[in-house]
Amino acid sequence: MSLWGSLPAVTAGRAYEVSDDTWMPGIGVIGAGQIIDEIERVMA
Repeated sequence: MSLWGSLPAVTAGRAYEVSDDTWMPGIGVIGAGQIIDEIERVMA
């Protein structure tokens, strides 16, 4: 099993694909807001 596949969130089915455009340059207030928006979208 790969390292990714052995992570607890992955084995519990609680890992979600997110946009690199939000998470990679997400430094600062605007990026933090976009990250929170993405989390809320995924968890809905």
